[in-house]
Amino acid sequence: LRATAAIVVAISVWIRLVLFAATGLLLDPTLLAWVLMLLPVMVLGLWVGNRLHHALSGAGVLRLIAALLLGNGITLIVRAFEG
Repeated sequence: LRATAAIVVAISVWIRLVLFAATGLLLDPTLLAWVLMLLPVMVLGLWVGNRLHHALSGAGVLRLIAALLLGNGITLIVRAFEG
């Protein structure tokens, strides 16, 4: 599961990188500013993910995924009733 998610994310990043380069958006000053602002968040996410990877068992990962899916489902239901 972890390897599949990593590959899907990596492929998505490479596709976006190629498309941004092909359309000229890669060197947009606004995009570069966002990249610089979000680099610390990326580093924090990598650190937290690494800690979780070492701290959670297989059952813990499944519980975390179930909790995330439940939370996303609840927000989707709330959005459906709001709008």
